[in-house]
Amino acid sequence: MRRASELVVLAATLLAAACDRPDALVLCHNANCAGPPDPDRDDTIAALKASLALEYGGRPVIDGIEIDVFWNGARGRCEFAHDVETDRSPALAVEAAQMIAAGFSRSGPIAWNDERFHVKMEIKDFVGMSRHDHHTAAQRAAHAACTFDLYEIWRDAAIRAGRPIRVIFDSLSPTLLRAVVANPRWPGKHPHADVELALSADFLDPTRTGLGNPTLSEFEGLPLDIVEYHWNWVTDGQYQAWRSMGLETTMWMFSATVEAFDAIETLRPTYILTSEAPLVRRWLEY
Repeated sequence: MRRASELVVLAATLLAAACDRPDALVLCHNANCAGPPDPDRDDTIAALKASLALEYGGRPVIDGIEIDVFWNGARGRCEFAHDVETDRSPALAVEAAQMIAAGFSRSGPIAWNDERFHVKMEIKDFVGMSRHDHHTAAQRAAHAACTFDLYEIWRDAAIRAGRPIRVIFDSLSPTLLRAVVANPRWPGKHPHADVELALSADFLDPTRTGLGNPTLSEFEGLPLDIVEYHWNWVTDGQYQAWRSMGLETTMWMFSATVEAFDAIETLRPTYILTSEAPLVRRWLEY
């Protein structure tokens, strides 16, 4: 039997462990984080609306939201979509942007952190059914223009409402990010005090699934602020390189498992990108 003093030490240790949650920001993955993970609802207006309405303790559950911005090569338009879907008609990206912007004028906090709402655009690097169906130069320029249109919707709404925001331009493709940064409309050339900007690079799957896993050297010369990874695919070498460069990190997770929570505690990302925001929020605040 443990002595009373040992039990006190054990209780204190367990309490310290429970309170040692990372100070991470919660982003809603694919604008779909209100219910159990369901990829069929990813990047839909219905899921976006439900996700923005999530509350916990009278405050918004999330610190920000991710939307996929897809250039549909067949339709020649910028869509709020993960990829080409034959069984539904995706909304235009501008519709999703306007719904997010409308939330800036709500009363009370607009994000859990009560300081700044974070909007992340994942700029998709393909234009058709195949991930090998890449942009032409003209499509890259049109896709970049779309991201600036969305940014300006959020910028103008945030300034009108007096709400600080951060807009993250993110992609797996170094070529697309270069097209964005090189464009005369790149907002990094015209910053605003209450509208922060960030450039983010995706590092996805190192296995042979076709998702792609660029090397850090491919992003050389780009003013990166953030790198994104899946907790089960990152290598120690990648992680140590990113940290040595002072980069912020976004840890992506689809299902909230014990292993995923362990990874959060170990890797302590800046952002947690999740399809289960209410569960992750409760865990962080436990």
